[in-house]
Amino acid sequence: MNITTDNSLADLIKSLRPTISHHLIAPQCWHQIESVAAVLPSAVTDFFGFECRMGKEEAHADFLICANAQQLGRRVLADDEYPAALPSALHNYAVWQQVNNFAQQWNNPNSPLYKGVNNIWLEFDIDESLASIPVPSCFFGPQPIYSNSDARWTIDCALKLLQNQAVPQATAAQILNCFKLLPKDAYVFQVGVMLARKSDLARICIRNISPEATLEYLTALNWQGSINRLKQTL
Repeated sequence: MNITTDNSLADLIKSLRPTISHHLIAPQCWHQIESVAAVLPSAVTDFFGFECRMGKEEAHADFLICANAQQLGRRVLADDEYPAALPSALHNYAVWQQVNNFAQQWNNPNSPLYKGVNNIWLEFDIDESLASIPVPSCFFGPQPIYSNSDARWTIDCALKLLQNQAVPQATAAQILNCFKLLPKDAYVFQVGVMLARKSDLARICIRNISPEATLEYLTALNWQGSINRLKQTL
């Protein structure tokens, strides 16, 4: 099934293509990115990008867009009676339903998401097996979460909506530990779930943390990786 939308991002993507080196993004990859962009109305974002994979020789990039609370993106994703909307056919797919449910709460002044979430990032893995209906992973940018923040809503509301199920108790406890044990001045700026990869794990993205504090932080969290190897890398 091919789904396109009027005034899609695809037109803008095509106009950028000549300005970007083919050493970064190959023609076939461009074709796949454009097929994703054709599904998305241009009003959903005023900021998007391409993610090139480090350490890889092939000219490949994934595609990601940011829908901002202060712009139209929130209303477009929530289908808030705005002239530009996601194609209705997308709502037949579970992940897009979850994104829409999240956006509806994000657009609801009575929801903790309304003031608590600054933006949503939809990230699309671009590869040869890209489905005709692109499936995004989703990250949301909360108001900065520090060690003393009351951020239980990220578990009970935000992640529950994105995953369409309650967060397992053990996972919820570890997420709260991630918040509680943050070093001084460090803060969480993104929380996400890799919906496109069918993973129920949550990702926590942190800013303002030094390499030394990172090692101490992961040790306190009982991280299962090699601290010594990570220390060498950092």
